[in-house]
Amino acid sequence: MGIEFYAWDWEFYEKKGFKADVLIEKTGKQKHPFKIGNHRMAVKVVDNEGLEALEVIHLKINE
Repeated sequence: MGIEFYAWDWEFYEKKGFKADVLIEKTGKQKHPFKIGNHRMAVKVVDNEGLEALEVIHLKINE
């Protein structure tokens, strides 16, 4: 069993649901330019059996 892909939502809001900005990314590593302020992003991980998990990340950029 292993990870099949990652999907990233850079502006995650629970009310709108998960909307992938990056889909079918295989490494789990991403770069994204953030402006100063508070951000909520989410990453969804899907394994090769179709099981998935969603993690919400809160990020504060000061400068």
